[in-house]
Amino acid sequence: MFCVGAGLRQQTLNKALDENSELAAGRDKANGFGPQSPGRKWIALALLAALSVLAVKTIDPGRVRSVVLLLLGFFALRIVLAAFASR
Repeated sequence: MFCVGAGLRQQTLNKALDENSELAAGRDKANGFGPQSPGRKWIALALLAALSVLAVKTIDPGRVRSVVLLLLGFFALRIVLAAFASR
């Protein structure tokens, strides 16, 4: 009895995941913000720029601010290089 119930739950879960992935795929195509879309790149870069401005305004000059800006710059570089690699 336990195996039958577990199988039914697994089928229900698989069906829900399939429906969810179909909805998500349709939504990504409609909005143009899919995994490979340029819109996501620009949003990510804008958020990193905003975080950089906040870091400069709120963190005192020194080693900590330098490390934060270095990490944010590294993430921005990764985003740009990934965009060029996908072309």
